Amino acid sequence: MGKKVFTTCGVFALIAAAFFVGRTFGAHATWQSYTQTRIQQEKQLQEQMLALDRSFLTNLMVRPNALISGSYALELQYTGKPFKSHSVTLKIDNGKLASMSEASFVFHNVSQNGSVVSWSMDWPDGDEGPGADFIGVIDGNQMSGKVYKRPGSGWHAGEPAAYGVWRLKPATKAVR
Repeated sequence: MGKKVFTTCGVFALIAAAFFVGRTFGAHATWQSYTQTRIQQEKQLQEQMLALDRSFLTNLMVRPNALISGSYALELQYTGKPFKSHSVTLKIDNGKLASMSEASFVFHNVSQNGSVVSWSMDWPDGDEGPGADFIGVIDGNQMSGKVYKRPGSGWHAGEPAAYGVWRLKPATKAVR
């Protein structure tokens, strides 16, 4: 009788230990590995899509650049979401987009190559919320293109990437 109780307790102890070890290390490690792999794959896919868009937009026929420094309305729509409008100030230097500013976002890597424009946008104050990459084309006094919202990281880990369109048009009469 004593051997049976001892053997039964030993089996239950091994089962409990295997359960807790598997739960602590196995599932969590697998989930983190899966999430990190998925985020890396989505980032690579976005970089490839941006390069493809850049090569396509380079050969697109558009009206000559007529942008001037001033206030513009940035209309942004992600798939399945309504348009949101933001007031953006552009600085044009020697006929090229030099910088952008807006109270709620931080713009960086603003560049213009011919009629193709691109920039990255992040949230201010070091918020870990996913930023977005914009690419588009200047057509007269307007711009339009695609936006790629990066997958989440940090507190936002596992948040999927999002895609959408944007348009930038004069909000009011801009000044030279």
